[in-house]
Amino acid sequence: MDRRQFLQSTTGVMISSTVSLQAQATMRAFLPGSAQIAARPAAGMDYLWINKDPTRIGWMILRDLDVMLEPKAVVESAVKANINCIMLTAGGSIAFYPSTVPFHVHSPSLSGKDFFGDLAAAARQNHIRMGARFDFSRQSKAALDAHPEWFFRHADGSPATDATGCFSPCLSTDFYRVQGLKIISEVMDRYKPELVYINMFVNSIRAPGVRSTIDPDPTICRCKSCEAGYMKKYGKPLPAISNEEYDAFLKEVSDNASQMIADAIREKWPGTLYINADNDHSDGHHTEARTPAGNQVWLYSSSENVNRQRTSYPERVGINICIGYASNTSRLVIMPEEEMKLHFYQAIAHGSPLAFAFTGTPLTQTDQRELDALRKFYAWHAANADLYSLQVNLARVLLLCEPETAPRYRNLLPDQTNKGIYSMLTEAHFPVAVSESAKSMQEAAKKYDLVIVTTGAPTNGVKEYVENGGRALFINQEPPFNFPSPVREVSDSRTGYVEIRDPKAFPSLAGIRYLSCSGSYSALDVRGMQSQQVAKFFIYPDEKGASLTFVAPMVEQPAEFAHRDLKQTDIPALITRQVGKGRIAFLPWDIGGFYAAGSIPIHAGLFTDIVDSLIGNNRQIRSNAHRSIEMVLMHQPDKHRSILHLINCSGQSQNKYFQPIPLHSIDMDLLGSFSSARARVAGADLKIANRQGRSFLTLPLLNGYEAIVLS
Repeated sequence: MDRRQFLQSTTGVMISSTVSLQAQATMRAFLPGSAQIAARPAAGMDYLWINKDPTRIGWMILRDLDVMLEPKAVVESAVKANINCIMLTAGGSIAFYPSTVPFHVHSPSLSGKDFFGDLAAAARQNHIRMGARFDFSRQSKAALDAHPEWFFRHADGSPATDATGCFSPCLSTDFYRVQGLKIISEVMDRYKPELVYINMFVNSIRAPGVRSTIDPDPTICRCKSCEAGYMKKYGKPLPAISNEEYDAFLKEVSDNASQMIADAIREKWPGTLYINADNDHSDGHHTEARTPAGNQVWLYSSSENVNRQRTSYPERVGINICIGYASNTSRLVIMPEEEMKLHFYQAIAHGSPLAFAFTGTPLTQTDQRELDALRKFYAWHAANADLYSLQVNLARVLLLCEPETAPRYRNLLPDQTNKGIYSMLTEAHFPVAVSESAKSMQEAAKKYDLVIVTTGAPTNGVKEYVENGGRALFINQEPPFNFPSPVREVSDSRTGYVEIRDPKAFPSLAGIRYLSCSGSYSALDVRGMQSQQVAKFFIYPDEKGASLTFVAPMVEQPAEFAHRDLKQTDIPALITRQVGKGRIAFLPWDIGGFYAAGSIPIHAGLFTDIVDSLIGNNRQIRSNAHRSIEMVLMHQPDKHRSILHLINCSGQSQNKYFQPIPLHSIDMDLLGSFSSARARVAGADLKIANRQGRSFLTLPLLNGYEAIVLS
């Protein structure tokens, strides 16, 4: 089951017997006549305007000092920037409107004004959609004193407190069922935003700046609600140290709270989209593009994030927000222009709305160069909005990945593998679709020439796909059918190798004999934390005549004695099988992880040779383009045309972003017969020729980006 299947399979979220009478009364006020919250059905495509309408979001994270601005002036700045949807902080911890909910603290500069309401009214006069942003993660001392039962507690009973003297509510208490719902209801009834977003939907440990007392494990909330809920679920007290059971309990608590909010919104304000930053029981979620620290850059982060969301869950919201500042503790450090543009190019190519997060508003930005660049980009998007209505990925290669453990959280090693595979495919100009959902296999025979399966990926439907003539490549994940069990695994920090025994099978590796396949390497998680990992190799029975074989770790130091114990084996490092009408191949080692860590070209050459052999050398795109050019092939069903997006990534070097290098005379050979091709950025029609079901064209010049409309 993937991480969102609950949304389709659940029969409802019950109001727990531990919920207070006050909370039950509040919930029934939102959901009249029902003591049970109905399961939230999957949204239909017609429901999600954000996936169909070309949208440019200004994501404004308000500060108290912004309330002194004139709301109409803020909207005028949005109009000048071609923003057509404003996501604005409404409240939660601090209210930016005259809230009447007890303990909902007003922004000190509000002084009787209705900043949110006045801005929303001005936005609608300018045909700009409104979104309401909430953050409930910090509450006042008055709220703590009046409702001590709402709050996160450490082992000594103390609340989680931040440097400003605010306190974190607990997800398992009545806080969200009572206080949260009252605040959301007040905003919805007064202002009717089209989009609702909740930030920091977590218990205190992930809230930046939150302090804790000395505790065996300060990540565990020990409030009475958590104690009672955990005892009810497991029949024992909360653990001293967090474990899998506690993680499951906390996830259930978060799911229940978010599901309750989702159903309340759907019941009372149908058509409003709800996004929760940290829980999937909503209409979707967002990813973030941030300026990384040090060398923690993955070039395709925005591409893969949007690709995965739009392929896995096409009926849901998928927004990639370009965060305009370096971090939550460095808000005046601004993202460089070229980095921002690259994230934008990748997002719109894969089907995300444009979204840019301001600390404050466009009127209060300290780097006017970034704001000018944003205006130019949004102006281009507005002038060419027809390109960015609903887009569907046309890639003929599907990469199946392990589902995220929670929004924006992934297991380290499978994610490292996927980064490497995605990079190798993109650099070789393979259009690729990424999915963490088994539903992507439902029409795989029609859509995909090859399915690549990595560790932890859902495999439902893969066997049937192969038996009916499909091709599958398993990487570091044993095929669940037609395969013997491994004899053993090698987990050694020393380097193991594979030996090329049949050079004809790997034309890209002429002159190469050995490649590393196991041992130690560095990996970065999604939060940029680095760790040392050991890649494994799975040993299978000998196969005579294998084209690629395993060479065990050997003596390599000192140099004088290196390789004295090198032994040739028949242990296969690439295993292929015919299954029904189709074919599978299996690499029992982590080629993706090695490429993500070292970007060694011979690993990429081996990988693309294997892919070519599986698809019969019939690539969807063949090109002489530099490997730094990303090619994304999309289809617009409402316009009956395709768009080939070309993104020039040549300006990125380690953790730096320069202007991309202009590239000339890019020849492309595309699968399919197209009669016309127009380069929208260049404003020119391209000559196109057709032969044997393929189309041939040349782009004279590529600067940062091009969108070629194919009809």
